[in-house]
This record gives sequence, C-alpha cells and structure tokens, in this order.
Amino acid sequence: MKLKKKYKIILIVLLVIIVGALAFLGYKKFFGTPAVKEAKVLNTIKDYDYVLKDNKSKKYQKLFKDLAKILEEKEVDYEKYASKLAEMFIVDFYSLDDKTAKTDVGGVDIVHPTALNNFLENAENTYYKYVESNIYNNRKQSLPEVNTVTIDSVEQTHYTYGDTTDEEAYLVKVNWDYTDEEFSEYQKEASLIFVHVDKKTRDKNFWKILNRYQFNHDRVTVLHHRHYVAWAGYSQVECFQSLLQEALVSNVRYERFLLLSGLDFPIWSPQRIRDFFEKNLTREFVCGY
Repeated sequence: MKLKKKYKIILIVLLVIIVGALAFLGYKKFFGTPAVKEAKVLNTIKDYDYVLKDNKSKKYQKLFKDLAKILEEKEVDYEKYASKLAEMFIVDFYSLDDKTAKTDVGGVDIVHPTALNNFLENAENTYYKYVESNIYNNRKQSLPEVNTVTIDSVEQTHYTYGDTTDEEAYLVKVNWDYTDEEFSEYQKEASLIFVHVDKKTRDKNFWKILNRYQFNHDRVTVLHHRHYVAWAGYSQVECFQSLLQEALVSNVRYERFLLLSGLDFPIWSPQRIRDFFEKNLTREFVCGY
C-alpha cells in the first residue's frame, strides 16, 4: 500500500529526528565531555580545621589518619605533630600525578593563612606551571609522585612573621624520593639559603617582595647588616664576609658554601649540584677572570 504524500513527509521527518537523536547520543558517548567528579569530604579533625577529601592520594590519606591519632591524645606531642605535617606537605605538594591542573596546588591545608595567596601564586608560576589539565581523566603527561619522606631533624625555634613572633615554632628538616627514576633530578631535600641585598637598593616594591618571600620561606635569611657594594671593590669582600659570618653562627653545620653574585644563575638542579660536590668533598672550586 502506498503512503499518501502527507504521511510520507511525517514518516521521513520522524526518521530524521530518530537518526539525529541516535547520532547525538553516539557522539556524546564517544566524543562528548564527561562529567566532572567533585571531591567529597572523607574525614575531618575537629578543633584543628583539617579536612580530608577523596581526591587525595592513598599515601596522603594514611598520613591524615596518623595525624588524627596524634591529635586525639590528651597531651599532644608537638614534635610528632610538626613532623607529620611536614610529611603531609611534602607528599601533597611535590606529588603532581594526582593533581587535576596547575591550579590544584597541594599542601594548602598546612600553609599559614596569611601566606596562602603568595604561596599559591608562586607554586602556579613555578613547580606547577606545566601541569596539564586532567579534569576529564584523560591526561597523558608523566608527573612525579613522592615515594618516601624521611625526617632528618626536628628542633624548636622561634619564627617571626610580620609583627608576630612564635616562640614555640618547629624547624623540621626532611628529605624524600620519588617513585619513578625519571624524576630523580627533582628537589629531594630542604636547604637553608642566605641572601645579602646591596645597601643601595631602596626600591619599596623590591623590599615588599623580598620580605614576603622571606616570610614564606623559612630557609631564607636576609642580612640586616648590609653594604654599599661596588663592582671589583673591597666592599664585595666585606659582603662575602658578612654572609659567611651569618652562616657560621647559625645552628646548622655546613660542609661547603656556594657564592652566587648578581650575574650568576644555576643551570643544574639543586640535587645535581649537591651530588657533584659530594663526589668532590676535598676539592675547592675557585674561578677568577
């Protein structure tokens, strides 16, 4: 039986709609944008504002449980507390494989609130800068994962930030490694840094940036006794003497000092430089030109 023209048109239109719908569903299945999974809260530590979400690695989740046990004690062992926070920070900040994007910076739960904005800005522009997005779980990029963290030492100290001095702060020195040898050249331990700023420097913005940097990096010491430094002048020697004196009277025993002036820039990673000097423990390197 032949269909009338009117019904033919309706039938064709229906077929087009059905085919179009099937094509759309097929496209969504194979080429469409997957739904973004939101992180859920797994646990919290009351009175301390620590929150554990399911987007954290298994290693970090275990450390979080360890921290909860430490803080549940009637008398908290603050050295253990500080050590555990150090472990958590290293694992969360230096592991990039579980991060969804360069803005997904780890360790933020442990950073002091007054330093958080600057911490995030520095992280996104340096260590996290080239982390590709993995919002839809389709990233091919190889990224580092922290394997083990070792606490080298824990000591009580005082720390000043802004107008506030914490007399019961803790200095924790750590080293760590990565699960993949591909990232063996990445940073694997913390070191102290001493900086001298030429007394001629009066730029307010420079000092604002420097003070903020020093506040966020307890491994940096800015000398208060400064010199007017002239190129090739004896003032350079006085500057070097002040740096060495500051380092020698600190609580850390150093085996070697590296002097970098304004035109020097290290092109090796800190670990590679450290390995080089460990292989040349009895040699001194002095360059003149």
